[in-house]
Amino acid sequence: MFCVAADTRDIDEERRNQVIEKIHETAIRITKTRGVKLTEFHIINQDPPALSDEAVVNAMETATKELNLTSKLMISRAYHDSLFMARYLQEDRLKRFNLAENIIQWIALI
Repeated sequence: MFCVAADTRDIDEERRNQVIEKIHETAIRITKTRGVKLTEFHIINQDPPALSDEAVVNAMETATKELNLTSKLMISRAYHDSLFMARYLQEDRLKRFNLAENIIQWIALI
């Protein structure tokens, strides 16, 4: 017996789900051609994609320019920085906690 794991991520939820379905279909097809049994196929987690709030992205870009740093917008699916923070840090919170002005200080500490 052996185990195969696949970490499938995409910012397009429908495309990601299609890829997962193709992986499952392929696993089933392989079992038939090889004469083996697929005992399990399960998804550990399947969180929806998240985009960072535009105001947060703009504040970060402004801060990097003011510090004469370069920046590049990139897709990230790391849970700690894009998924959960995108849900929590939105424009209203950015303004409420005055983070737009303090973000330069945060980046300067890095």
